[in-house]
Amino acid sequence: MPLKPTLREKKRYICFRIDSTKQLHQPEAALLIERAVIHLFGEQGYSEINPRVIEFDHDSQTGIAKCARNSLEQFKASMALVSNIFGTPGAVRLTGVCATILRLKKKSGKSLKRKFDSNGTNSE
Repeated sequence: MPLKPTLREKKRYICFRIDSTKQLHQPEAALLIERAVIHLFGEQGYSEINPRVIEFDHDSQTGIAKCARNSLEQFKASMALVSNIFGTPGAVRLTGVCATILRLKKKSGKSLKRKFDSNGTNSE
């Protein structure tokens, strides 16, 4: 039986860009974010922040991550402190935060995988 909406954990979706000479894939980006959060807040903080990489584009080095709503500031702080990306200098830049993935994609200009018409219904 699914949880009621009032009992579910509230999430925030974060659009990020990795600035580095090293090209990463999604598993490496997820590991980078995991290590950054654990380094700053430890394993207990990691479980409270609950960061996850939802999407990652190898070509543009941009992606979407999610975290717990009440831990957004801790997530931002851990990303701001990244200065070394697997042995090369680099940084993680946060470009936007929204409550839904759809709104974040519209805000950041990312192309949507599903096309929606003006009524909000799937047009495929």
